[in-house]
Amino acid sequence: MSKSFGKRRRPWEGMAALSGFLVVVVIFVLYGEKRSLENVDNDRKWNEVKIVEFMRANPQRAYFSRLFRDGNFQVGVEVGVAGGRFAEHMISDGRIKDYRMIEPFPLKELEKRILNIQTNQPNGNFPLIKAKSLDKEALHAVEKEPKPDFIYLDGAHDYENVRLELEPYYQRLALGGVLAGHDYCDYGEKPLNCKGCDPVPPCVNYTTIQGRAKNQHGVVRAVQEWLLEQQPQLTLYHTMENFSPATFARDNMNYNLILTKTRNPSWFVVKPLSSP
Repeated sequence: MSKSFGKRRRPWEGMAALSGFLVVVVIFVLYGEKRSLENVDNDRKWNEVKIVEFMRANPQRAYFSRLFRDGNFQVGVEVGVAGGRFAEHMISDGRIKDYRMIEPFPLKELEKRILNIQTNQPNGNFPLIKAKSLDKEALHAVEKEPKPDFIYLDGAHDYENVRLELEPYYQRLALGGVLAGHDYCDYGEKPLNCKGCDPVPPCVNYTTIQGRAKNQHGVVRAVQEWLLEQQPQLTLYHTMENFSPATFARDNMNYNLILTKTRNPSWFVVKPLSSP
């Protein structure tokens, strides 16, 4: 009687097959862990509740830098950089590696600061775009990927220009990001009926000369009208700028980079993670 046998598998062939299977399993597990870590990293970006909580505890614009250092923001834009002191503060204190500066009329002081920043952070991205805020060169720099998590408007301070800037820059902001601007104060004019628009902080005395700072109701009106007409779902917040040298010393901030000739507050809004 004859017997029919299939080809016998050698022992090492079975081991090779098992090893291949284990390699596939390990790759799958590692890939899953990597994706999980990526999700955790993305989730670390502060949400609106955390941002507002932090800024209320630290109601000075200088603390916007901590949205990067502690809140996992990555890319910043500043419009109207002047001499670059605030930009230097943001980059150094926030440990920012991608900060785009828009200034049509840069001072020599600014160019020196940027050179120093680039020397200290040779792997960073710190372009100076010599253009006005709504020029195509400026808007192109802002909309480049990755989108900015933080945009600070400090160029125009009149109603017409601020009003024109708001929507284009908001649309170029990353989801979950912060759009902010300087000089949000007035002399007690009646606010509009938008979320967070009442009260408006008053313009107070200058820091270096006598007298009350200029009325910035044009900025206030532009921001509030924009919210009512185009982004009514957003809530407006503002800083207070009730600081002293000791305020920043406790957090190792450079007071000389922060102080300006006014104590004018800044406004800000947070773009929802799901935005129209």
